Amino acid sequence: MTTKNGTDTARYLHIFMIEGQRYAVDGNSGVFFKLDEIAAEALSLAVTGIPHEDIKKQLSQTHDPEKIVDTLVELDQIIADGIVFGPDPFSGDSLIADTGISTICLIVSQDCNLRCPYCYAKEGTFGRSRGYMSPEIAEHAVDFLIQQSGAIRELGITFFGGEPLLNLDTIKHTVEYARRKATANHKQVGFSMTTNATLLTPTVQKYILDNDIGLMVSLDGPREIHDSMRHFSDGRGSHNIVQNNLMNILKDQNRIPVAVRATMTRDCMELVQIAEHLWETGSTDVAVEPCLDPSGTLGIRTEDLDIIKSKYLELARIYLNSACSGRYVPFYQFEEFASRAGRISLRPISCGAALNYLAVSADGSLYPCHKMIEIDDYRLGDVYTGITKPEIVEKIRNLRPKSLEKCSGCWARYICGGGCRAHSLIFNQDITKPCLFDCEMSRYFTELGAFIFSELNSYGDITAGGGERGH
Repeated sequence: MTTKNGTDTARYLHIFMIEGQRYAVDGNSGVFFKLDEIAAEALSLAVTGIPHEDIKKQLSQTHDPEKIVDTLVELDQIIADGIVFGPDPFSGDSLIADTGISTICLIVSQDCNLRCPYCYAKEGTFGRSRGYMSPEIAEHAVDFLIQQSGAIRELGITFFGGEPLLNLDTIKHTVEYARRKATANHKQVGFSMTTNATLLTPTVQKYILDNDIGLMVSLDGPREIHDSMRHFSDGRGSHNIVQNNLMNILKDQNRIPVAVRATMTRDCMELVQIAEHLWETGSTDVAVEPCLDPSGTLGIRTEDLDIIKSKYLELARIYLNSACSGRYVPFYQFEEFASRAGRISLRPISCGAALNYLAVSADGSLYPCHKMIEIDDYRLGDVYTGITKPEIVEKIRNLRPKSLEKCSGCWARYICGGGCRAHSLIFNQDITKPCLFDCEMSRYFTELGAFIFSELNSYGDITAGGGERGH
Protein backbone atom coordinates (compact mmCIF):
# COMPACT_ATOMS: atom_id res chain seq x y z
CA MET A 1 0.00 0.00 0.00
CA THR A 2 1.63 3.20 -1.12
CA THR A 3 1.06 6.59 0.39
CA LYS A 4 3.40 8.54 -1.79
CA ASN A 5 0.55 11.01 -2.26
CA GLY A 6 0.73 10.55 1.45
CA THR A 7 1.76 12.41 4.13
CA ASP A 8 0.70 15.74 2.61
CA THR A 9 -2.71 14.72 1.25
CA ALA A 10 -3.11 12.15 4.02
CA ARG A 11 -3.62 14.94 6.53
CA TYR A 12 -7.02 15.56 4.94
CA LEU A 13 -8.26 12.12 5.98
CA HIS A 14 -10.13 12.47 9.25
CA ILE A 15 -10.73 9.41 11.45
CA PHE A 16 -13.09 9.76 14.39
CA MET A 17 -15.36 7.85 16.77
CA ILE A 18 -18.95 8.49 17.86
CA GLU A 19 -20.95 6.25 20.16
CA GLY A 20 -18.32 3.53 19.92
CA GLN A 21 -18.39 3.47 16.11
CA ARG A 22 -15.38 4.41 13.96
CA TYR A 23 -15.70 6.57 10.87
CA ALA A 24 -13.51 8.38 8.38
CA VAL A 25 -14.10 11.16 5.91
CA ASP A 26 -11.64 12.24 3.26
CA GLY A 27 -11.61 16.00 2.79
CA ASN A 28 -10.24 15.77 -0.76
CA SER A 29 -12.68 13.20 -2.16
CA GLY A 30 -15.65 13.95 0.07
CA VAL A 31 -16.19 10.22 0.68
CA PHE A 32 -17.32 8.94 4.08
CA PHE A 33 -16.66 5.47 5.52
CA LYS A 34 -17.71 3.44 8.50
CA LEU A 35 -14.71 1.45 9.72
CA ASP A 36 -14.06 -1.63 11.74
CA GLU A 37 -11.14 -1.74 14.19
CA ILE A 38 -8.57 -3.13 11.75
CA ALA A 39 -9.45 -0.66 8.98
CA ALA A 40 -9.32 2.25 11.42
CA GLU A 41 -5.88 1.21 12.70
CA ALA A 42 -4.57 0.59 9.17
CA LEU A 43 -5.72 3.98 7.94
CA SER A 44 -4.33 5.70 11.02
CA LEU A 45 -0.93 4.17 10.32
CA ALA A 46 -1.13 4.91 6.59
CA VAL A 47 -1.75 8.57 7.33
CA THR A 48 1.71 8.77 8.92
CA GLY A 49 3.37 7.39 5.76
CA ILE A 50 4.40 4.05 7.28
CA PRO A 51 5.25 1.49 4.53
CA HIS A 52 2.92 -1.39 3.73
CA GLU A 53 4.99 -4.10 5.40
CA ASP A 54 5.41 -2.11 8.60
CA ILE A 55 1.66 -1.57 8.85
CA LYS A 56 1.11 -5.29 8.40
CA LYS A 57 3.73 -6.07 11.05
CA GLN A 58 2.21 -3.71 13.61
CA LEU A 59 -1.33 -4.95 13.05
CA SER A 60 -0.33 -8.60 13.23
CA GLN A 61 0.51 -8.17 16.90
CA THR A 62 -3.17 -7.86 17.78
CA HIS A 63 -5.21 -9.01 14.75
CA ASP A 64 -5.76 -12.06 12.56
CA PRO A 65 -3.17 -11.99 9.72
CA GLU A 66 -5.69 -13.12 7.09
CA LYS A 67 -8.10 -10.34 7.99
CA ILE A 68 -5.25 -7.84 7.93
CA VAL A 69 -4.32 -8.87 4.38
CA ASP A 70 -7.92 -8.56 3.18
CA THR A 71 -8.27 -5.15 4.77
CA LEU A 72 -4.99 -3.87 3.32
CA VAL A 73 -5.92 -5.07 -0.16
CA GLU A 74 -9.14 -3.10 -0.03
CA LEU A 75 -7.44 -0.04 1.39
CA ASP A 76 -4.80 -0.29 -1.35
CA GLN A 77 -7.61 -0.15 -3.89
CA ILE A 78 -9.32 2.94 -2.49
CA ILE A 79 -5.94 4.68 -2.33
CA ALA A 80 -5.30 3.75 -5.97
CA ASP A 81 -8.75 5.05 -6.87
CA GLY A 82 -7.97 8.38 -5.19
CA ILE A 83 -10.80 7.93 -2.72
CA VAL A 84 -8.36 8.50 0.13
CA PHE A 85 -5.04 10.34 -0.03
CA GLY A 86 -6.14 11.74 -3.38
CA PRO A 87 -5.20 15.08 -4.94
CA ASP A 88 -6.63 18.45 -4.03
CA PRO A 89 -9.89 18.67 -6.05
CA PHE A 90 -9.36 22.39 -6.52
CA SER A 91 -5.60 22.33 -7.08
CA GLY A 92 -5.89 24.31 -10.29
CA ASP A 93 -8.88 26.35 -9.31
CA SER A 94 -9.14 29.69 -10.98
CA LEU A 95 -11.51 32.47 -10.04
CA ILE A 96 -15.11 31.44 -9.51
CA ALA A 97 -17.00 32.02 -12.73
CA ASP A 98 -19.03 35.21 -12.70
CA THR A 99 -22.45 33.84 -13.62
CA GLY A 100 -24.43 36.76 -12.24
CA ILE A 101 -26.56 37.63 -9.22
CA SER A 102 -29.45 35.25 -8.62
CA THR A 103 -30.71 36.38 -5.20
CA ILE A 104 -31.01 39.62 -3.29
CA CYS A 105 -31.94 40.16 0.33
CA LEU A 106 -33.93 43.35 0.85
CA ILE A 107 -33.67 44.91 4.31
CA VAL A 108 -37.07 46.52 3.90
CA SER A 109 -37.17 47.51 7.57
CA GLN A 110 -34.21 48.63 9.66
CA ASP A 111 -36.52 48.62 12.63
CA CYS A 112 -38.18 46.01 14.80
CA ASN A 113 -41.08 45.83 17.22
CA LEU A 114 -39.16 43.41 19.48
CA ARG A 115 -36.13 44.15 21.62
CA CYS A 116 -34.20 40.87 21.64
CA PRO A 117 -30.97 41.41 23.60
CA TYR A 118 -28.93 39.01 21.47
CA CYS A 119 -29.91 40.55 18.11
CA TYR A 120 -26.82 40.96 15.93
CA ALA A 121 -28.77 43.58 13.96
CA LYS A 122 -29.03 45.78 17.06
CA GLU A 123 -32.83 45.84 17.37
CA GLY A 124 -33.05 45.77 13.59
CA THR A 125 -31.23 49.05 13.03
CA PHE A 126 -27.82 47.51 12.25
CA GLY A 127 -26.38 50.32 14.35
CA ARG A 128 -27.98 53.15 12.36
CA SER A 129 -31.16 55.19 12.76
CA ARG A 130 -34.42 53.34 12.26
CA GLY A 131 -35.63 53.45 8.69
CA TYR A 132 -37.66 51.74 5.98
CA MET A 133 -37.02 50.94 2.34
CA SER A 134 -39.15 52.99 0.00
CA PRO A 135 -41.01 51.42 -2.94
CA GLU A 136 -38.75 53.41 -5.28
CA ILE A 137 -35.57 51.92 -3.81
CA ALA A 138 -37.14 48.47 -3.94
CA GLU A 139 -37.89 48.96 -7.64
CA HIS A 140 -34.28 49.93 -8.31
CA ALA A 141 -33.14 46.85 -6.38
CA VAL A 142 -35.31 44.64 -8.57
CA ASP A 143 -34.00 46.35 -11.71
CA PHE A 144 -30.46 45.79 -10.46
CA LEU A 145 -31.19 42.08 -9.87
CA ILE A 146 -32.63 41.66 -13.36
CA GLN A 147 -29.69 43.45 -14.95
CA GLN A 148 -27.08 41.52 -12.98
CA SER A 149 -28.67 38.09 -13.36
CA GLY A 150 -27.28 37.46 -16.83
CA ALA A 151 -28.49 34.15 -18.22
CA ILE A 152 -29.88 33.01 -14.86
CA ARG A 153 -33.60 32.27 -15.26
CA GLU A 154 -34.75 31.63 -11.68
CA LEU A 155 -34.29 34.54 -9.27
CA GLY A 156 -34.96 34.98 -5.57
CA ILE A 157 -35.87 37.89 -3.34
CA THR A 158 -35.78 37.63 0.45
CA PHE A 159 -37.49 40.19 2.69
CA PHE A 160 -35.50 40.79 5.85
CA GLY A 161 -35.04 43.17 8.75
CA GLY A 162 -35.44 44.14 11.52
CA GLU A 163 -38.99 42.98 11.16
CA PRO A 164 -39.94 43.15 7.46
CA LEU A 165 -43.69 43.15 8.11
CA LEU A 166 -43.38 46.64 9.58
CA ASN A 167 -43.07 47.68 5.95
CA LEU A 168 -45.72 45.53 4.33
CA ASP A 169 -46.63 48.16 1.73
CA THR A 170 -43.15 48.04 0.22
CA ILE A 171 -43.21 44.24 0.29
CA LYS A 172 -46.48 44.19 -1.65
CA HIS A 173 -45.19 46.75 -4.13
CA THR A 174 -41.97 44.77 -4.62
CA VAL A 175 -43.75 41.47 -5.23
CA GLU A 176 -45.98 42.99 -7.89
CA TYR A 177 -43.17 44.93 -9.55
CA ALA A 178 -40.70 42.03 -9.49
CA ARG A 179 -43.17 39.62 -11.04
CA ARG A 180 -43.95 42.08 -13.81
CA LYS A 181 -40.28 42.78 -14.53
CA ALA A 182 -39.33 39.10 -14.38
CA THR A 183 -42.04 38.15 -16.86
CA ALA A 184 -40.97 40.94 -19.22
CA ASN A 185 -37.41 39.58 -19.11
CA HIS A 186 -38.40 35.92 -19.47
CA LYS A 187 -37.40 35.06 -15.92
CA GLN A 188 -39.11 33.69 -12.82
CA VAL A 189 -38.85 35.12 -9.33
CA GLY A 190 -39.59 33.52 -5.97
CA PHE A 191 -39.97 35.18 -2.57
CA SER A 192 -39.15 34.38 1.04
CA MET A 193 -39.24 36.25 4.34
CA THR A 194 -37.66 36.01 7.78
CA THR A 195 -40.10 37.23 10.42
CA ASN A 196 -40.71 37.26 14.17
CA ALA A 197 -44.36 36.36 13.35
CA THR A 198 -45.88 38.92 15.73
CA LEU A 199 -47.56 40.70 12.80
CA LEU A 200 -48.78 37.60 10.99
CA THR A 201 -52.46 38.54 11.25
CA PRO A 202 -55.00 36.50 9.28
CA THR A 203 -55.00 39.18 6.56
CA VAL A 204 -51.22 39.12 6.29
CA GLN A 205 -51.18 35.33 6.27
CA LYS A 206 -53.66 35.28 3.40
CA TYR A 207 -51.46 37.65 1.43
CA ILE A 208 -48.37 35.50 2.07
CA LEU A 209 -50.17 32.31 1.05
CA ASP A 210 -51.74 33.89 -2.04
CA ASN A 211 -48.31 35.11 -3.18
CA ASP A 212 -46.29 31.99 -2.34
CA ILE A 213 -43.88 33.71 0.03
CA GLY A 214 -41.86 31.17 2.00
CA LEU A 215 -41.34 31.93 5.69
CA MET A 216 -38.67 31.50 8.30
CA VAL A 217 -40.17 32.15 11.73
CA SER A 218 -38.21 32.80 14.93
CA LEU A 219 -39.43 30.85 17.95
CA ASP A 220 -36.95 30.29 20.76
CA GLY A 221 -38.71 27.40 22.45
CA PRO A 222 -41.14 27.16 25.40
CA ARG A 223 -42.74 30.37 26.66
CA GLU A 224 -40.37 30.97 29.58
CA ILE A 225 -37.29 30.59 27.36
CA HIS A 226 -38.70 32.52 24.40
CA ASP A 227 -40.08 35.41 26.46
CA SER A 228 -36.83 35.88 28.35
CA MET A 229 -35.24 36.97 25.08
CA ARG A 230 -37.90 37.85 22.54
CA HIS A 231 -40.04 40.56 24.09
CA PHE A 232 -41.61 43.87 23.12
CA SER A 233 -40.15 47.23 24.10
CA ASP A 234 -42.42 47.36 27.15
CA GLY A 235 -41.12 43.98 28.35
CA ARG A 236 -44.14 41.91 27.35
CA GLY A 237 -43.25 38.47 26.07
CA SER A 238 -44.14 37.59 22.46
CA HIS A 239 -44.39 33.80 22.76
CA ASN A 240 -48.17 33.40 22.81
CA ILE A 241 -48.67 35.71 19.84
CA VAL A 242 -45.89 34.05 17.83
CA GLN A 243 -47.06 30.54 18.70
CA ASN A 244 -50.67 31.23 17.74
CA ASN A 245 -49.75 32.91 14.46
CA LEU A 246 -47.24 30.19 13.64
CA MET A 247 -49.71 27.39 14.28
CA ASN A 248 -52.21 29.07 11.97
CA ILE A 249 -49.75 29.46 9.10
CA LEU A 250 -48.43 25.92 9.57
CA LYS A 251 -51.85 24.60 8.64
CA ASP A 252 -50.88 25.62 5.11
CA GLN A 253 -47.22 24.51 5.07
CA ASN A 254 -48.13 22.22 2.19
CA ARG A 255 -48.68 25.42 0.18
CA ILE A 256 -45.60 27.36 1.24
CA PRO A 257 -42.42 26.33 3.08
CA VAL A 258 -42.47 27.40 6.74
CA ALA A 259 -39.21 26.95 8.64
CA VAL A 260 -38.98 27.46 12.41
CA ARG A 261 -35.68 28.61 13.88
CA ALA A 262 -34.61 29.06 17.51
CA THR A 263 -31.59 30.88 18.87
CA MET A 264 -29.96 29.19 21.86
CA THR A 265 -28.11 31.51 24.24
CA ARG A 266 -25.45 30.92 26.87
CA ASP A 267 -28.08 31.68 29.53
CA CYS A 268 -30.15 28.69 28.47
CA MET A 269 -28.41 25.89 26.59
CA GLU A 270 -31.42 23.57 26.90
CA LEU A 271 -31.19 22.30 23.32
CA VAL A 272 -33.42 19.26 23.75
CA GLN A 273 -36.18 21.21 25.51
CA ILE A 274 -36.09 23.88 22.79
CA ALA A 275 -36.10 21.37 19.93
CA GLU A 276 -38.95 19.36 21.42
CA HIS A 277 -41.07 22.50 21.68
CA LEU A 278 -40.38 23.31 18.03
CA TRP A 279 -41.31 19.76 17.03
CA GLU A 280 -44.63 20.18 18.80
CA THR A 281 -45.56 22.93 16.35
CA GLY A 282 -45.71 20.36 13.56
CA SER A 283 -43.23 22.21 11.33
CA THR A 284 -41.31 19.98 8.94
CA ASP A 285 -38.30 22.33 8.97
CA VAL A 286 -36.78 22.95 12.41
CA ALA A 287 -33.37 24.19 13.55
CA VAL A 288 -31.70 25.52 16.68
CA GLU A 289 -28.72 27.81 16.18
CA PRO A 290 -26.21 28.85 18.85
CA CYS A 291 -26.20 32.58 19.62
CA LEU A 292 -22.90 34.10 18.51
CA ASP A 293 -22.21 37.48 20.10
CA PRO A 294 -18.56 38.42 20.64
CA SER A 295 -19.34 41.58 22.58
CA GLY A 296 -22.15 40.39 24.87
CA THR A 297 -22.76 37.84 27.61
CA LEU A 298 -25.40 35.83 25.75
CA GLY A 299 -23.20 34.48 23.00
CA ILE A 300 -21.97 30.90 23.30
CA ARG A 301 -18.18 30.80 23.59
CA THR A 302 -15.44 28.43 22.56
CA GLU A 303 -15.13 27.26 26.17
CA ASP A 304 -18.73 26.04 25.89
CA LEU A 305 -17.97 23.78 22.92
CA ASP A 306 -17.82 20.53 24.88
CA ILE A 307 -21.20 21.26 26.46
CA ILE A 308 -22.75 22.28 23.14
CA LYS A 309 -21.41 19.20 21.38
CA SER A 310 -22.79 16.93 24.11
CA LYS A 311 -26.19 18.64 23.74
CA TYR A 312 -26.28 18.05 19.98
CA LEU A 313 -25.20 14.43 20.46
CA GLU A 314 -28.01 13.95 22.99
CA LEU A 315 -30.44 15.42 20.47
CA ALA A 316 -29.02 13.17 17.74
CA ARG A 317 -29.81 10.12 19.88
CA ILE A 318 -33.41 11.32 20.29
CA TYR A 319 -33.61 12.02 16.56
CA LEU A 320 -32.41 8.49 15.73
CA ASN A 321 -34.60 6.80 18.34
CA SER A 322 -37.62 8.64 16.98
CA ALA A 323 -36.79 7.56 13.43
CA CYS A 324 -36.39 3.94 14.53
CA SER A 325 -39.77 4.04 16.25
CA GLY A 326 -41.44 5.45 13.15
CA ARG A 327 -41.86 9.00 14.44
CA TYR A 328 -40.39 11.66 12.19
CA VAL A 329 -38.86 14.64 13.96
CA PRO A 330 -37.20 17.18 11.66
CA PHE A 331 -33.92 18.87 12.46
CA TYR A 332 -32.27 20.91 9.73
CA GLN A 333 -28.63 20.58 10.79
CA PHE A 334 -28.84 16.78 11.09
CA GLU A 335 -30.66 16.39 7.79
CA GLU A 336 -28.35 18.78 5.97
CA PHE A 337 -25.15 17.06 7.05
CA ALA A 338 -26.52 13.51 6.92
CA SER A 339 -27.72 14.07 3.35
CA ARG A 340 -24.18 15.05 2.41
CA ALA A 341 -22.45 12.20 4.24
CA GLY A 342 -22.48 9.57 1.49
CA ARG A 343 -20.45 11.72 -0.84
CA ILE A 344 -20.07 15.27 0.28
CA SER A 345 -20.39 18.00 -2.32
CA LEU A 346 -17.12 19.80 -1.83
CA ARG A 347 -16.91 23.52 -2.38
CA PRO A 348 -14.03 25.97 -2.77
CA ILE A 349 -16.05 28.82 -1.25
CA SER A 350 -18.32 29.00 1.78
CA CYS A 351 -21.36 30.70 0.24
CA GLY A 352 -22.52 32.96 -2.55
CA ALA A 353 -22.00 36.25 -0.68
CA ALA A 354 -20.94 38.94 -3.18
CA LEU A 355 -20.88 36.29 -5.90
CA ASN A 356 -24.48 35.32 -6.67
CA TYR A 357 -26.08 36.88 -3.59
CA LEU A 358 -26.21 40.47 -2.34
CA ALA A 359 -28.03 42.33 0.42
CA VAL A 360 -29.63 45.74 0.02
CA SER A 361 -30.01 48.04 3.04
CA ALA A 362 -33.05 50.27 3.54
CA ASP A 363 -31.28 53.19 1.81
CA GLY A 364 -30.36 51.09 -1.23
CA SER A 365 -26.72 50.37 -0.36
CA LEU A 366 -25.28 47.05 -1.53
CA TYR A 367 -23.43 44.65 0.77
CA PRO A 368 -22.04 41.12 0.34
CA CYS A 369 -24.67 39.64 2.68
CA HIS A 370 -27.30 40.56 5.27
CA LYS A 371 -24.85 40.07 8.15
CA MET A 372 -22.54 42.71 6.70
CA ILE A 373 -25.19 45.43 6.46
CA GLU A 374 -23.77 48.81 7.56
CA ILE A 375 -20.16 47.56 7.74
CA ASP A 376 -18.77 50.54 5.86
CA ASP A 377 -15.64 48.84 4.54
CA TYR A 378 -17.85 46.31 2.76
CA ARG A 379 -20.34 48.67 1.17
CA LEU A 380 -20.12 47.69 -2.50
CA GLY A 381 -22.18 50.51 -4.02
CA ASP A 382 -25.92 51.06 -4.33
CA VAL A 383 -28.87 50.07 -6.46
CA TYR A 384 -28.58 53.27 -8.51
CA THR A 385 -24.92 53.14 -9.52
CA GLY A 386 -24.34 49.42 -9.10
CA ILE A 387 -21.14 47.90 -7.73
CA THR A 388 -18.54 50.67 -7.45
CA LYS A 389 -16.02 48.67 -5.42
CA PRO A 390 -15.35 45.55 -7.51
CA GLU A 391 -12.10 45.04 -5.63
CA ILE A 392 -14.12 43.94 -2.57
CA VAL A 393 -15.99 41.38 -4.66
CA GLU A 394 -12.66 40.19 -6.06
CA LYS A 395 -11.25 39.91 -2.55
CA ILE A 396 -14.14 37.74 -1.39
CA ARG A 397 -13.98 35.71 -4.60
CA ASN A 398 -10.34 34.91 -3.83
CA LEU A 399 -10.95 33.80 -0.24
CA ARG A 400 -10.31 30.12 -0.90
CA PRO A 401 -9.62 27.70 1.97
CA LYS A 402 -6.22 26.87 0.53
CA SER A 403 -5.21 30.52 0.79
CA LEU A 404 -6.41 30.99 4.37
CA GLU A 405 -3.84 30.24 7.05
CA LYS A 406 -6.34 28.65 9.45
CA CYS A 407 -8.00 26.57 6.72
CA SER A 408 -5.26 25.27 4.43
CA GLY A 409 -4.40 22.28 6.61
CA CYS A 410 -7.92 21.48 7.84
CA TRP A 411 -9.56 18.25 6.69
CA ALA A 412 -12.93 20.04 6.48
CA ARG A 413 -11.72 23.00 4.42
CA TYR A 414 -13.76 22.07 1.34
CA ILE A 415 -16.77 20.99 3.39
CA CYS A 416 -17.34 24.41 4.95
CA GLY A 417 -15.53 26.37 2.24
CA GLY A 418 -13.69 28.54 4.72
CA GLY A 419 -16.56 29.52 6.99
CA CYS A 420 -18.86 32.51 7.25
CA ARG A 421 -17.12 35.65 5.99
CA ALA A 422 -19.30 37.89 8.12
CA HIS A 423 -18.43 35.96 11.27
CA SER A 424 -14.75 36.34 10.41
CA LEU A 425 -15.26 40.11 10.41
CA ILE A 426 -17.46 40.19 13.49
CA PHE A 427 -15.27 37.96 15.63
CA ASN A 428 -11.77 38.62 14.32
CA GLN A 429 -12.09 41.93 12.47
CA ASP A 430 -10.41 40.15 9.59
CA ILE A 431 -12.28 38.45 6.75
CA THR A 432 -9.38 36.02 6.24
CA LYS A 433 -9.52 34.63 9.79
CA PRO A 434 -12.44 32.26 10.32
CA CYS A 435 -14.47 32.17 13.52
CA LEU A 436 -13.15 29.33 15.69
CA PHE A 437 -16.61 28.40 16.99
CA ASP A 438 -17.89 28.08 13.40
CA CYS A 439 -14.91 25.87 12.54
CA GLU A 440 -15.45 23.53 15.47
CA MET A 441 -19.19 23.21 14.92
CA SER A 442 -18.83 22.68 11.18
CA ARG A 443 -16.42 19.81 11.79
CA TYR A 444 -18.62 18.36 14.52
CA PHE A 445 -21.79 18.53 12.44
CA THR A 446 -19.95 16.71 9.65
CA GLU A 447 -19.09 13.95 12.10
CA LEU A 448 -22.65 13.83 13.45
CA GLY A 449 -23.98 13.75 9.92
CA ALA A 450 -21.82 10.74 9.11
CA PHE A 451 -22.97 8.98 12.28
CA ILE A 452 -26.66 9.71 11.64
CA PHE A 453 -26.42 8.74 7.98
CA SER A 454 -24.78 5.45 8.93
CA GLU A 455 -27.30 4.62 11.62
CA LEU A 456 -30.30 5.44 9.43
CA ASN A 457 -29.09 3.76 6.28
CA SER A 458 -27.06 0.76 7.51
CA TYR A 459 -24.24 2.19 5.46
CA GLY A 460 -21.61 -0.05 3.86
CA ASP A 461 -18.58 -0.73 6.07
CA ILE A 462 -14.90 -1.22 5.41
CA THR A 463 -14.65 -4.39 7.42
CA ALA A 464 -11.97 -6.97 7.83
CA GLY A 465 -12.56 -9.44 5.04
CA GLY A 466 -13.58 -6.90 2.41
CA GLY A 467 -16.94 -5.37 3.27
CA GLU A 468 -18.41 -2.66 1.09
CA ARG A 469 -16.86 0.74 1.09
CA GLY A 470 -18.88 3.94 1.01
CA HIS A 471 -19.81 5.72 -2.20
